[in-house]
Amino acid sequence: RAPISALNDQGAAARLRRRWLPCRGTWTPLLPLHARLIAAGVIPAVPLFYGIDYLLPGETDDLPASYSILEQQLPIQAWGVLHLIAALTMIAGFAGRWPRIAITGCVMSASVLSTMAVGRMAAIIDKPWWDGISGPAILAAVATACWAMAAGYALQIKEPPRDDAG
Repeated sequence: RAPISALNDQGAAARLRRRWLPCRGTWTPLLPLHARLIAAGVIPAVPLFYGIDYLLPGETDDLPASYSILEQQLPIQAWGVLHLIAALTMIAGFAGRWPRIAITGCVMSASVLSTMAVGRMAAIIDKPWWDGISGPAILAAVATACWAMAAGYALQIKEPPRDDAG
């Protein structure tokens, strides 16, 4: 048996990690520019495609039963407009390199997608094994990415220096 002092030895823990766990590498997971543009471009594409889908006329004017209780509270075209405004605001901010506009689009998109995720989760919450969880989970994942992008871009904004002497 090892004495109690050996259990408190930090070197013993380090030796155990080196022996049984793979060493941590030196790679920093950064994306090259072309891959970053594609990855970041997927985020505004989601509300853009929702907007187009909700605005295009269907076979009937009736809302399918697949729409959640929250989606049924507004005309489906209103949801389409909300999605399109969010997506186009985000795209304009990215294209023009205007962080506040991009942040606004990200927040708008995150809000609409979060609302849809909650509505779709409410629709499946009482089903066995949460059948259909992928729909709200994907919406929540993209909404979370939008919130994270908005927060990250907000941290990058450089305020002009203020002249308090005046």
